[in-house]
Amino acid sequence: MAIKVYADLEFANNAKMILSGVNAFPVSPVNGEMAFKDGVLWIYANIGGTSAWYPATNSENAYTHEQTAAATTWNVAHNLGSENFVYNVFDDNGNVLYADVDITDANNIVVNLTEASTGHIVIIADAASYGISGTIDFGVL
Repeated sequence: MAIKVYADLEFANNAKMILSGVNAFPVSPVNGEMAFKDGVLWIYANIGGTSAWYPATNSENAYTHEQTAAATTWNVAHNLGSENFVYNVFDDNGNVLYADVDITDANNIVVNLTEASTGHIVIIADAASYGISGTIDFGVL
């Protein structure tokens, strides 16, 4: 069963997930509250005895490649300087495409698909900082 959410979510204990993005952090947040701000997901949490907004993602280490011409091979110059990353490949309708990715070097990859497609790949570099080693396609988990 899939649950589709098209608005902000409110959880128990007044925690919220603001999906629409914010220009400023919410006033009087509670632990567990999340918000998207400037392309980064933040969570309000108590870590080491101090409640504060902590970044859950790093927008500086991400790249999205748009593939506008249908092809089975996408050459992607992400320029992230890393061979350790996670990725997702999608078609134009947002469906996950299963792909093999060959790492050319720390700034370039080749995406190999079984059918010619258009769409995009999202690459998040420095996966080790998220507790992940190696390269992972989140579309096949």
